[in-house]
Amino acid sequence: MDDPNTTQDPGDAELRVRLVLIHALHTEAEKLLGVKAEQSE
Repeated sequence: MDDPNTTQDPGDAELRVRLVLIHALHTEAEKLLGVKAEQSE
């Protein structure tokens, strides 16, 4: 999977992808928890 457009180490790219995914999941989780909290009251 050699991408000529990337000049960074594969580790850096993988870490960045993981951070983005974690951030997205965390944001979605907060939305779901917020909705559940509002519904329970």
